[in-house]
Formats: sequence, structure tokens, C-alpha cells
Amino acid sequence: CDFRVCDDCNKILCDACCEVIRCDHCGEGRRCFECNENVENAVRSCSDIFCDDQLCDECRLESCRLGYDCAGCRGLIFDKIVEEVDAKQATIDEKQDEIERLEMHNQVS
Repeated sequence: CDFRVCDDCNKILCDACCEVIRCDHCGEGRRCFECNENVENAVRSCSDIFCDDQLCDECRLESCRLGYDCAGCRGLIFDKIVEEVDAKQATIDEKQDEIERLEMHNQVS
């Protein structure tokens, strides 16, 4: 029987009888179930019955950015998508304000 060690708590995990959580894409993880539930970049299985991807939040966000159209995957990282959109909107707003200031300055000159 093969054994692994949890990256977070160092618990020894038997591959045959313990669930070892690991991202299918980047390999992030190798955690016991308890530790995986408490990390920011958790590795989770998609809730969609047609999608069996087990990905960390960063890989799932990247795949959604690239156009992967799974509602279950998007639902798992919805908060991260909203944060990213809000940050991009703030940058756009800053740039628009800067453009308006420059245009006003050019009109005065």
C-alpha cells in the first residue's frame, strides 16, 4: 500500500483508505480532507454531474478565464470572479478619470 503525507498537517495518508486531495491540473494539494477544507486555495470537485474536474480554485479560475463554460465550476469560484471583475472595473474607472482630467487640461491650455 502506498502512503502520502498531508502537506499541511503531516498526517500520514494511506492511498487505499484515505482521500488525498490534489488538483488535477497543477498538482496543488496532497492534503487530507480536513486540511483541504480550511485552505484558501482549496481543491474541490465540480458539483456539475457532467464535469468531474478536481481543481484548486486558481486553476479553476484560469480555466473559466479561458472560456471553460461549466456553471458548476463558475459557481465554486463565483466570489473570486466577482473580486477580479471589481478590481478590473476599478482600474477602468481610474483610467477614465485620468483621461477626463487630461482632456480638461488640454481644453484649458
